Amino acid sequence: MTSLTTTFRLPEPIAAHLAAGVYERVGGVVRDSQTKQVVMWLRETGQMNHLPGAIPSVLSSLGAMTSLLNLGVSTMGFALILQRLEGIERQIDHLGELIKIGFHAKCVAAIELAAHAVRMTDAANRRQMAIEAIALLTEARGLLVPLLDAELAQGSSTVPSYLAALSLTYISEARCYLEIEEAAIACRLLEHAAATLEPRVRQHVQTLLTAQPAAYLHSSLKRTIPRHRILNVLCWANPDLKKRGFLRSVPPQLAALEAQSIEWIDSLPKAIWNPAIDDQESWAGWAIRQPGLLLAPWLPSGWVHKQAQQASIIEHRLPKVFQTIETLIEGFQRLQIYSLEIRATQQLAMSFDSWQQLAPAEEKPPAPPPLMYIVFAEPLLLKQS
Repeated sequence: MTSLTTTFRLPEPIAAHLAAGVYERVGGVVRDSQTKQVVMWLRETGQMNHLPGAIPSVLSSLGAMTSLLNLGVSTMGFALILQRLEGIERQIDHLGELIKIGFHAKCVAAIELAAHAVRMTDAANRRQMAIEAIALLTEARGLLVPLLDAELAQGSSTVPSYLAALSLTYISEARCYLEIEEAAIACRLLEHAAATLEPRVRQHVQTLLTAQPAAYLHSSLKRTIPRHRILNVLCWANPDLKKRGFLRSVPPQLAALEAQSIEWIDSLPKAIWNPAIDDQESWAGWAIRQPGLLLAPWLPSGWVHKQAQQASIIEHRLPKVFQTIETLIEGFQRLQIYSLEIRATQQLAMSFDSWQQLAPAEEKPPAPPPLMYIVFAEPLLLKQS
């Protein structure tokens, strides 16, 4: 069995390898960039949300800080899942649809039932209640998927919330299986979850990147969207992308964008530009607040005022849209790693409960420690089935 150590301090050799690109972070693991062997697991300690200025460098992207999912399934308890689900409700404009189809009621009832089952001392009762919760959760996600697909087809701004709700439903179901010691079933379910969500996440990321992804590399956005993060997103969206070749193609792509700005705006999804909502403000009222409008560097000559208004609004909106893209990818990668966490416990010959209880024995932690690091003495090669 591979031995491991737990610590509240990021080991310096691992930090150096991360900085050099020898290691990479994907979701909640740090692994060798070439062999994909896992060298360390990351785990939140519950202090992360209270320390936005003290986030460890191992979590470097903004998207990493805004995911609804934790770094590991071991820290996604039922109370936290219910809290996150309630937060999603407040974000979804069409909550009435979720209530109408019964998703919300089934989800809440199932999670509350599962949380109650965990506290049962009788093993038979605990198992029966967990199975009842699983049945409700299976029904709930069956109701949600068609609604999600309809929102995807429309390029709606609610898609990330629906994706997060579906992820939480899968995770709740997996946690029920883990509570009744059915780790293999939980692992397969999480792999199914990743397979179900991946094409949908990729579809929405492509939608938000628009027909001209080079728009995010426009000079007016370089202070708000770092180039290396844009390239990371584009490489995730298209694994065959060659960074150097793409960067050489950016100037002509931007020239084409500026020459066809009107057509590009007309092609944008509702998640970026929704005429039914965004066209409500009069140009005159908006222009008063934009003294430098006519000097905007990326507006082609000959544009009428209304088109200038649209372009400026979209330009200022793109950084937030890009943050949404990063969050989608980060959330999916965390979910994708959850099944590997279970496989790690099996390879280490540990029960899931023992894995959850890991903590540094004698180390004095920083105050308060945002992350705990689980470091393997020998790298683990974990493969999904």
